[in-house]
Amino acid sequence: MGYFGELTFLDDQQVFQDTFGVQPMILAFWPNDPAEHPKETLVALADKCYLRCFLDQCQLDYVGEESDLDNVKALQEITSAIHRLQQITTSSSGQRISLSPDDVYLQYMALLPSLPEDCSTWSLVPSHAFVHALSPMLQETIEDTIQIMSCLQQMHYPLVAPISPHSTNFVPSLPLLTNP
Repeated sequence: MGYFGELTFLDDQQVFQDTFGVQPMILAFWPNDPAEHPKETLVALADKCYLRCFLDQCQLDYVGEESDLDNVKALQEITSAIHRLQQITTSSSGQRISLSPDDVYLQYMALLPSLPEDCSTWSLVPSHAFVHALSPMLQETIEDTIQIMSCLQQMHYPLVAPISPHSTNFVPSLPLLTNP
C-alpha cells in the first residue's frame, strides 16, 4: 500500500489530514514482517541521524577538520603567538609590565608542544625566538657570552696541564692540541 498522488499535502496541513487522516499510520517496509513496529524503527533511525549530526558538529567545533589549510593556519597562529612573547611590554593603560625570564620561558614552553612534529614547516628557530623575547639587556649579555664561548673554542692550547703518559691517571684519547 502506498500513496502515488500529487504532493499538494506538503504545503497545507488541512490537505494532509484530508489525505492521510488525523493520525496516519506508518506501514512497515514489508507489511507481513512482524519484527517490530515501523514507528520504533523510524525513531531509532532518527536518533542515529541526530547522533551523527551532533558528532559531526562536535568534530568541527572542538577538534576541527584535518586539512593542509587548517594545519598551515594553526602553525601560523602558534608562530605568531611565540613571536608576540616579550619580557617587557606595555599594557593598554600605558603601564610597563616586566616578566622574569623564567615566566617568559614558561609561556614559551607552553606554546612549543603545539608546533607540529615536522620542524621543516616551522618558520622560526625556537632558541632564537626565545632570546628575541627577552629584554635587550639580556639579549646583549647572551650574545657576549656566546662570543666568549666561541673564542674559547677556538683556542689552540689546553686549559689544563696535560697528564703525563707515565702517570697512573693517563687515559689515551685524542692528541692534545698545543700552542704553535
